[in-house]
Amino acid sequence: MEKEEISKIHEEVGTKFLELVDKAIAGEWERPWLPLKGGLPRNGHTNENYQGENTAVLIAAGYSDSRFYTHRQLKKIVEETGLTLDWRGQTGYPAFKVLKVGARNKQTGEQLMNDDGTPKMFMVRKYFTVFNAEQVKGLPPEEERVFKHEPIFAVEQMRKAVEARMGIKFIDGGDMACFIPSKNEIRLPHVEQFKSAMGHALTTLHEIAHATGPVLERPMDGKFGTETYAKEEFVAETSTVLAARELGMPTDDYQHDMHISYLQSWKKAIVNDKSYVVKTIAEASRAINYAMEHLREFLYGLNEQHIATPEQNDLLESIGIPKRIQKQIQAQTVDPEQQAAPSKKQKVELTALSKKSRTSKQEKQPVMSM
Repeated sequence: MEKEEISKIHEEVGTKFLELVDKAIAGEWERPWLPLKGGLPRNGHTNENYQGENTAVLIAAGYSDSRFYTHRQLKKIVEETGLTLDWRGQTGYPAFKVLKVGARNKQTGEQLMNDDGTPKMFMVRKYFTVFNAEQVKGLPPEEERVFKHEPIFAVEQMRKAVEARMGIKFIDGGDMACFIPSKNEIRLPHVEQFKSAMGHALTTLHEIAHATGPVLERPMDGKFGTETYAKEEFVAETSTVLAARELGMPTDDYQHDMHISYLQSWKKAIVNDKSYVVKTIAEASRAINYAMEHLREFLYGLNEQHIATPEQNDLLESIGIPKRIQKQIQAQTVDPEQQAAPSKKQKVELTALSKKSRTSKQEKQPVMSM
């Protein structure tokens, strides 16, 4: 795919987002900013969420079903299930994955090597087309996610996870909510100082998103009023929305008003550079995926030590097991002879924890409410 085509797609996403911003500010839009009832856009075959720019492009597609499939995956469903599927005439959406490719001599085709004797590699984007499940006749409807855990409990566990695994220090009290990069420290007013416990929880997610900035190499030195500062706030607030969606958090009018305030401050930047939306949501996607993976690892570790509470195991079942464990399971399925067989107990635990339910208790959410 050419750069011009990519830029055009990014501009289209920005234009669509601007339309939603105008409707939200005018109070004319009651659909959630993320209408996907099954969570964030995901590969319907592997059940994994899309990452980075793919998240922005597929959210902007505007479907309620979160599942997307390639031609090959849909054909495989037909072969394996016997279902009659039809997606003829449908226009797909571009997605990509980054691949490591060996650098080769143009004349001989030989693999080029680094000075240390390792193969020289470079990164390339491989584009492919995906279709939303709503575009495919014959696919069963998506199941809504079921969250067995309490949303505020999930945020409390997220806080414990980033404390334990990222070394973030939380300071409770005072009148300011902020992340201080130089101290790797998050400061939060006491929960009693907020209008609601949910407001405190969402602010916690917002500051945790900021805390991913240094490790994910986002610029964190912008002063208030600068473009760098505004973009980091956009990233953190968008991450909060994505995280809230993944953790099954409801919204209220107070949160909605906060989001509208942020939207108004971002609008100028979006008008000036429509690709701004895709870039920022890509950063937000990386931030929430990074934090969520720490939460999965934290909970899975407790489970392995047999010290996890039932509530913690319910949360782990809702958000899914760590990616490294998923890969182990896939490897054992694909080539069991080359993998150490898990014990009977491990099989039971892995099978139970790898089930990612897809039902959401919330009804309707206002646009980007917080």
